[in-house]
Order: sequence, then C-alpha cells, then structure tokens
Amino acid sequence: MNQNWDDILVAFLHDPPDKALSIRGHEQRARRYLAAATGREVGRDEIHGTEDQIASVAERLPSPTAGAGGERAVEPFGGKLDVRHPLSGTHHSLEVGRLEEAIVEQRLRQIASTCGDSRSRFFALWRLLPDKLADQHPWFDHLPADTRVPDHTIWHHLNTTAGLKAALQGQHGAALLSYSLGPVQPFIEAARSVRDLWSGSMILSWLTFRAMLPVIERFGPTAIVYPSLHGTPLLDLWLRREVSFEVPMPDEDSRKAPCLPNRFLAVVPSEPDTPPGESLADLCIARARAAWKELTDGVRHRLQTALDERSLSYDGWDKR
Repeated sequence: MNQNWDDILVAFLHDPPDKALSIRGHEQRARRYLAAATGREVGRDEIHGTEDQIASVAERLPSPTAGAGGERAVEPFGGKLDVRHPLSGTHHSLEVGRLEEAIVEQRLRQIASTCGDSRSRFFALWRLLPDKLADQHPWFDHLPADTRVPDHTIWHHLNTTAGLKAALQGQHGAALLSYSLGPVQPFIEAARSVRDLWSGSMILSWLTFRAMLPVIERFGPTAIVYPSLHGTPLLDLWLRREVSFEVPMPDEDSRKAPCLPNRFLAVVPSEPDTPPGESLADLCIARARAAWKELTDGVRHRLQTALDERSLSYDGWDKR
C-alpha cells in the first residue's frame, strides 16, 4: 500500500504547535506553517479530517467549544497557562511567552529544506521540530493540545492524528496491531550476572524494534501508539541510516540502554483480505525472526573464529 506522505504531514501539522498561546486564528497559523513545511498552499478542508475528530474523541472529554470567534477560549493569563499531569492530575502553572510566528515558520523551513521528498520531510519534522522549538523556548515541550482539558501536549495530539491518517488511507478502515515478544522469563532465569540481565533486556529491546520496522517504514513512527519512539536511540540510529536528513547521534550511554519494552501497539489499516503470511503482523514476526537469526549467526561466527585462532595457537605450541 502506497502512502500519501504529504497528507500524513498535513495531518501532523493540522494544528500549530503554538495553538495554546492563541486559540483565535490558530487555523490560519496552521495553514501558514504548513505552507512553510510543504512548499504549497494547504486548503482549510485539508486540516479538518476524520482523523482529527477521532483523535480528539480518544484524548479528551466533551467540552464546550471555544466559540466561533474564540470568545470562550482558555488562553494564557499573566504569562502563565494551567496544565495537568494526565495520570495524577497534578496541577502546574506553566510559564509561557508571547506568540512568535516567525520563529516557528523559520524552524519549519530550515528542517523541510534539508529533505528531498514528502516522506523524509515528515520523518524530519516529526523528529526535529519539537526539539528545535524547545531549544528556543522550553515550554514548547509542554504546551497542551486543548486548553479546556490541558492534560496532554500538542505533540501527543499531532502524533495521534498523523497515525490515524495513515491507518485510514486503507480501504477497510483502521485496526489495532498488538505485538508481544516472549517469553521473557527464560532470559531472566538464564542470567548469572548483572551483565547477563542487561544483555537479555538489550536483545529483547532490539528484536522488538526490528519487529516494529515494517510498521514504521510503511506508516511512519506516529503509527506506534505504545511505546513512544521520539528520541529513542534505536530509531535515531535507523533514521541516520535510512532517511535523508541529519539526526543527532545518540550518546554512548543512551545507545547502551534497553529502552524499548518487549511489546508494542500500533494503529494500522485493516487487512481483511490479505493472504496468510503477507499481513503486516506476519511481516513483523518475520523481521523479528530474521533479526534473531542475524544475531545467532553473528555469535556463532565470533565463537568459531575464536576457536579457530586458539586451535592455531595450540598447534604452533605443540610443534615447538
């Protein structure tokens, strides 16, 4: 299935990252920002898709609208904006600055200019834009998606919307794909040291990531509902190899961290008519098995090489 990556990019930026700073006029800002990101004019109907409606329903309780002119909008007061933790409900007063549209447009153009096609542009903006804006103002990391229910960030909402857009491009609607790699217990039981425990965790993390790749390659990282992949070292290393834009190299400590669990959940197109062995789930399983074979073959080769070298050294000692 060929994805329309330009449509997914539009879904990802259908709301401006600074929406919470000024609800009034946010649609016009979104279209200007999208023009900077895509190099074309984006119509109003393009930023009001079914994927946005589903994402909003999934993320928040029904609330009164902001009003036709934004008269009921909840906006910053005195340079502060209320936000809440999504699980504990802990209240925090987030200090924010004024709207700086030129800065956002500049960052969008800088990132998009390094990419040759819509797919790489989407990957690049998804990976780099949150960090670039947070470098300018740290509060960009925490701006809520909806100031009426300020318990999830704008980035969460944009990710969900882009993931749904890719899934809904299929002919049969969207579906959830749940993948679990196991059993985990034998890895723990076989461990005889902390290093063994780390090795088992790292292997499971790496195998799970390899199983994710068919989803990421076809539908983008926003298709992964759980776990969050933004800034994950394994994905950053893959982006550096496979996608044509510059991703920061993860530091050595983070590259050594088994940062992914042994399971993931993704939103993907439904595949009721796919032949056995060709479904997306089958491809994920095949990738994990291929990665396991790659790993075992590499270990076997290293052991055989070491044994051959030791045998040669013993032969030389016997002749002496």
